[in-house]
Amino acid sequence: MLGKFKKLYGWYPKLVRSERGGVAVYSAFLGLLTVGAGALAIDIGRASVLRSQMQNRADAGALAAAAQLDGRDGARARATALAFNATLGESAIPSDGSTLPVQSVTFYSEVEPEKIEATGDEDSRFIGLELQARRVDYVLARFLPAAASQGNQGARAVAGSNPFICHAPPVMICDPGESDPSLSPFLPENAGKQIQLKPPPGGAAWAPGNYGLLALPDGSSGASDISAALAAVQPADCYTLDVSTAPGVKTNKVQNGVNARFDLPGGLPYPAPNVINFPKDPEIAADTSQVMAAATGISAPIGRTGIPAPCRPN
Repeated sequence: MLGKFKKLYGWYPKLVRSERGGVAVYSAFLGLLTVGAGALAIDIGRASVLRSQMQNRADAGALAAAAQLDGRDGARARATALAFNATLGESAIPSDGSTLPVQSVTFYSEVEPEKIEATGDEDSRFIGLELQARRVDYVLARFLPAAASQGNQGARAVAGSNPFICHAPPVMICDPGESDPSLSPFLPENAGKQIQLKPPPGGAAWAPGNYGLLALPDGSSGASDISAALAAVQPADCYTLDVSTAPGVKTNKVQNGVNARFDLPGGLPYPAPNVINFPKDPEIAADTSQVMAAATGISAPIGRTGIPAPCRPN
């Protein structure tokens, strides 16, 4: 094997020492190949680096924008502003500008198995972002005129928001701000205000302020499961934007769960864990007048949210 390598590389010293005229042709040819290979490596490296820089810019913009897609009014406007301005990518490689600006954004309600464009703020769950193409001038074209003199690079990204909330009781309430914008719980002046729960009248339509029960994230919707989750101070559950209601009449179980949560037992053998683990505040004594009493049976249909319009769960 060693002998074969010696024979393979033995021609180089001879070529260098040779004084024949044909050697000049070989040397020129090898020199051209070396320069061309170097130029090609530089061009590939520059294009690859620019492509990576542009993709990073697109990913960052899409992720920042997707966080604004909460289904509320103005979600797409906020997302668009962040997509264009959240990050300012720059690169020294392009020959047609150093910035990496966004060209367009598109909102989708679904991306799998195929992309479906959203119609408004409420169903916009994903954002697609595309950057303006950037031009790269190739070094190889200076040595090989037949080669392409330039090429374009681009980048696209799609991101979606999947917010969740944990340790929440399985209760939803129709947004009070739908009937009176001044009552919106998202206004700073309404921070800390309490909301009195009202069950929907039997057979009547839902309205802002009505409350209903949610099925647990694992799909459980039985009265006992709902009651236990209502009584717990920190239920071991996490909810996403897609929720389902817990159908059926659960009046007594709801009363017991809520009353136990606030140390007003009514059917459960123990109060909430925070009441067990910590002594009562003498200035905040249980008021029997605040016990949740019998009310209209709570019933809700089954569906993606299970809540008919007009009603937006909070």
